[in-house]
Amino acid sequence: MRLIFKESSRFPSLKENYKFLEDALKRDEGTLRQSKIKNLIHIKRFHELLEPILKKYNVPVLMADVNKQKNLNNILFYRGGSPVYSLFTLTPGGQYINYNPFYHLWKNHKIDYDIVEKIQHYDMNRYAQPKIEIKLPEKYDLFPLNLSNHLYGFSEHPSQININKNDHRYYFNRELSMIGRSRVERSMNKTNRLFEKKYVMPRDEWATRDAIKYATENKRYTIFKKSHVVTPNYIKKWSDFEKEGIINEFTIYTDANMDYLIQNSNFVYSSDSMSSFQALVMEKPTATYYNTIISEIIPVIKTAKEMENIGKIKKEIKLRFLSWFYHKLSIDIYSQDAEEKIENIVKRFKNGERTKEIFS
Repeated sequence: MRLIFKESSRFPSLKENYKFLEDALKRDEGTLRQSKIKNLIHIKRFHELLEPILKKYNVPVLMADVNKQKNLNNILFYRGGSPVYSLFTLTPGGQYINYNPFYHLWKNHKIDYDIVEKIQHYDMNRYAQPKIEIKLPEKYDLFPLNLSNHLYGFSEHPSQININKNDHRYYFNRELSMIGRSRVERSMNKTNRLFEKKYVMPRDEWATRDAIKYATENKRYTIFKKSHVVTPNYIKKWSDFEKEGIINEFTIYTDANMDYLIQNSNFVYSSDSMSSFQALVMEKPTATYYNTIISEIIPVIKTAKEMENIGKIKKEIKLRFLSWFYHKLSIDIYSQDAEEKIENIVKRFKNGERTKEIFS
């Protein structure tokens, strides 16, 4: 890590980012660690482009994962792209990074008819994928697993939420005073008490259970793709599913190559995995349970049954959205115009413009 970030940043916000990255890297090992080191090299490149511009305009910038501010719209947030990490995003308040504001800015963008080929030129896996290929059912759905600990309040269960353009937040029980978007960090004992009282459930677990139930009841083969982030809690959760007896011949757990699995699938859906972006590019029907950056054109579902009525996105819509995503929203940090695009965003932000004006 020190070899990557041997320079010390002149800007406090970037120094905080370095500390966050160092702490994150210490928690990982093996393939995930190697993938993160590769991605950190991309972050270093982005910082090299960003620092001279920050010195010139003096605006607050934070990495999207480092979020301790209240007035978020007065801060620029950035993150390596998902799923293409070298396509960075830099936006006011972390819009189109942490959540989708549903501004539909892509609708007036000019179509680049070569956009699919341009995006396919990149590796669309944010983390390294194994080369494993397995014998697959003739027809199957794909459900990439997350199983994180982000929580939903039972008083506003995912299946009961009226998902619309304003629902980009995670919802919690009002009695716990946790309304709003957050990564709730609590002691294990307190969290367990909340679970026992049925106040909260991990949102990814709810989506996964729904997918397992649907696959079983409809005898529909579903591949549950192992996540790149495998924690003790993740392993325990799948083990709990097995102990409960809900895993069967129609629910197949594997660590096979993601591209291989998507290419041969009938449908791709997940909690909020950006595998849906890959599916979109590869012309597969896709959906998510929660809002993502591409939820303006792909469906957000409440239950797995809804995917029965979902088909491929119309070609013109897909091409127009991807053209806007690539040419307007994203910054290829190795392209010749990367510095120009970053400065344009920072300058316009400094002059009081926000997401709608900057990315229209």
